[in-house]
Amino acid sequence: MYSPLGHYARMFGVSANGMWYQVYLLMTFVLTGLSASAQVSLRLVLHADGQTYAVYMRSAVDYTGRSALISTTQVTLAVPHGLAAERFEITDLTSPIPNMTWRQADRVDAPPENPDRDYLFFSFINNNSPTVLFNIPAGQDILLFQFKRKGPCSVQAQLIDNGTDEFRTPNSKGINTGNSVSILGAGGNVYAGNINQGPTVQIHAAADSVCGKQSLELQAELTNPTPAVTYRYQWFADEQPISPVLDTPVFTYFVPGSATGYQVRIRVKVTTTGTLPCDGQLATATKSVFVKAVPTAKLTYTGETCTPLPVTLSAQSIAKASYTWMLNNQAVTTGPQPSFVATVGGTYSVAVTVNGCSASSDLLRLINVSKAERTSVRIGTVGPLVAGQSVRLAPQISNATSFTWSPADQLSSTTVADPVITAQLPMSYTLTVQSDQGCVASDTVTLIVVPTLFIPTAFTPNGDGVNDTWVIQNISYHQPCRLQVVNRWGDIVYDQSPYRTPWDAAGNGVPLEPGLYQYVLTTLYTAYSGSVQIIR
Repeated sequence: MYSPLGHYARMFGVSANGMWYQVYLLMTFVLTGLSASAQVSLRLVLHADGQTYAVYMRSAVDYTGRSALISTTQVTLAVPHGLAAERFEITDLTSPIPNMTWRQADRVDAPPENPDRDYLFFSFINNNSPTVLFNIPAGQDILLFQFKRKGPCSVQAQLIDNGTDEFRTPNSKGINTGNSVSILGAGGNVYAGNINQGPTVQIHAAADSVCGKQSLELQAELTNPTPAVTYRYQWFADEQPISPVLDTPVFTYFVPGSATGYQVRIRVKVTTTGTLPCDGQLATATKSVFVKAVPTAKLTYTGETCTPLPVTLSAQSIAKASYTWMLNNQAVTTGPQPSFVATVGGTYSVAVTVNGCSASSDLLRLINVSKAERTSVRIGTVGPLVAGQSVRLAPQISNATSFTWSPADQLSSTTVADPVITAQLPMSYTLTVQSDQGCVASDTVTLIVVPTLFIPTAFTPNGDGVNDTWVIQNISYHQPCRLQVVNRWGDIVYDQSPYRTPWDAAGNGVPLEPGLYQYVLTTLYTAYSGSVQIIR
């Protein structure tokens, strides 16, 4: 008679009394599609002490004698993730079934697929002597093993679901996860699922792919929720939070755009608190969504807003793109051409569509005017001005009816074409003019201000080193200068151009007599006249 056990033993050349159990473990775990039918469920129970966990099995059919032999079993628990003292550690791992030895085979903490959980793997291989063998009555809970938890507890531990758990095989760690119960009489793995499992969650998205810079509606659907319990939801994209903690399972995600398509991993975390710390529930789910690239929509035009029409507008040429050219928010033409000839004034834009995703350019306003009707402004040069000096500005303006100067400092008005400026500090000014049609032009000028002169009314050229020359302060800013000095009879006793060296009260190389003299100082900007006293 055909026996799967003998078949695998002969295939791998091992004795039926030797290490075939290990071979059988591998084959029945990997080849779960053998003739076995799903008949055995698992159940995890937390005892009243809040620290002892027990794992039970329940079969839907009877197994007796040799057919009840359990060759291998793997149980995987998902426990709350924690670090240091918060880490979920186990102790006192035992089984009430004689000679049945369970071991914690491995653990994976906070895998990328589910960073809120740590995964603990327990295994049993029936290769001890004597062989572990007991009858499996239908519908009866059989305690397989139990253990105690060290450390605090935040939420419930749970048996993983082979089909829906985020860390199911295949996974980022490259290991086999899940639960399995291989029974000889069934010919392989008969694991059917979990009993009294906590809630699970599934993500429903409005679409599996979405254009960047668009909204995507997400909904979390709970299966087997606890009645009269309030669940809270938080959403993540590639493990970065995209929502606060919400009381509703629906969330609208504004998807970031990109010039290239990309995959985003959406995850929802559903939690609730219980009367005891270990009663809190945690369910998570993930869903991958492809975000399609957003095309570039940039309208290029190098001319002026007010210009004689027609003119040509351009957009970036993109393979397989469709261009919809808009005038005053109405579509004018749609096609593959990335250029458009504007023949009338108005507000233009272009919408570029690639692979179902669209982007719109900024708006461009065009005003049809002749060359003679163009608006222009030129301020020209102003100054330099001496501090405190006032002057009326006289820009050259064509076809404008409104005027705006900026900033307002030192100006008599900001809304007239020719304000008076009283210079105190250097400053740049911009004049913006506009026509009745809305054509705008502007020009900027920088005002240079030089400090005022301080001209002494007397000096003492007596050789004592104090006030021996006539020092005019700030004169270097007013060059070139010419100084002429005359005596009381009107004779010119000093004439120097350019005047740079302070006058020492000499005329034609001869010291002048003490007394009052008249002067005329002609600078780059203005002329000054007055009297100066020579005191000896």
